[in-house]
Amino acid sequence: KDFNETFRSCMGDYRFMQYNILNSAWVDLVSDGSIPAEVSIRKEIVASLILGYSPDVISLAEAFPDWHEGLAPLIADEYTFIEPNYNGKNCNRSPLVYKTSKFNLIESGVEDLSTYQSSNNRCVTWAILEDKQTNQRLAVFGTHYNPDSGNAGEAGRATQAENTLKIIDNITNRYGGAVVLMGDFNTTQGKGAYDVLDAEYSDAFNGQGIDHIFYDPSQIEVIQAYTEQGRFAPNASDHLPRIADVYVNSYS
Repeated sequence: KDFNETFRSCMGDYRFMQYNILNSAWVDLVSDGSIPAEVSIRKEIVASLILGYSPDVISLAEAFPDWHEGLAPLIADEYTFIEPNYNGKNCNRSPLVYKTSKFNLIESGVEDLSTYQSSNNRCVTWAILEDKQTNQRLAVFGTHYNPDSGNAGEAGRATQAENTLKIIDNITNRYGGAVVLMGDFNTTQGKGAYDVLDAEYSDAFNGQGIDHIFYDPSQIEVIQAYTEQGRFAPNASDHLPRIADVYVNSYS
């Protein structure tokens, strides 16, 4: 891959990316063979998409240990991983990643979001980032909700959404910052979990799909939002990277 190729330019103050990069253990269940099982192959596609689009902040999902070990070195010159330990080293499967040259990390953490005992990867990773030039603070949250099907699954996700809002309120009351919440929510417009979040925040993708970038419309304006469907993205994961360029109108 050409790691120096630049794609569409950012049209706002900041660019955000939500990307579920697929746990290698699940490849056989979701792929007809077009997605290689080896992270060692797929990591180069993911790295090229990240470096090509050059997002300021990324929320990853299904970042299992082989991703932590393989992807981070490919983008280490530009990005820092926020992966507070959650049930053991490299078990935080929803890390945030930020552009090192652009932000100072004020504080970060992880909050449990499990709705059943056997899970070790349902959490909210959060970070307070401060722009090195403008001192603008961003309160960024990344998560991955339960994939359970049926009414019980949606009820569980609705509970996770309610708990997520409590986490956001708690963090922003302490640190401030314009809120962006990204993740694989396993829910769509009109479902309980989506409606809980949509009542508080706007969605850059208007409910399409299950990967969303929510934001506070009182502070943030989305300039463009799109999903990368080419550049070998379908061969890297069963999810496509979602990108949103935004303006932030509240400085603190």
